[in-house]
Amino acid sequence: MPKPSLDDLTPEFISKTKQARNPQLAIEALRKLISEESARTTRNNVVRQRAFAERIAELMNKYTNQQLTSAEVIAELVELAKEGAAESARGSRFSPPLNNDELAYDTVADNESAVQVQGEDTLAKIAWELVAVMRREVRTD
Repeated sequence: MPKPSLDDLTPEFISKTKQARNPQLAIEALRKLISEESARTTRNNVVRQRAFAERIAELMNKYTNQQLTSAEVIAELVELAKEGAAESARGSRFSPPLNNDELAYDTVADNESAVQVQGEDTLAKIAWELVAVMRREVRTD
């Protein structure tokens, strides 16, 4: 069987999943898929990786505590999947585009005052220059 991907989350798939006889199996499969995909797209960005993991854990806790129905959890997981898919293209909105290493500027952008004072574009330029310097100057100890 081919490994499922976030591209498989069509409206038909979602509606069939919500009406499944065993929705807990579909929920677990979606959770695992989203966790793997978000870990892959955010592997160089600890801040984003932690945020995705916390949101998934919080959602699953609500489901376990019966605060959300199966259909609500599936809908939330689909939204998380869409955010995860958008995460991989996030660097393209900057000029020049930021790669995965440079997108780690989120560690600085997590600080609200830094974003307000500097702005996202300036922080992105700092990240781009910092990665360029590190690649040029890095030496093995």
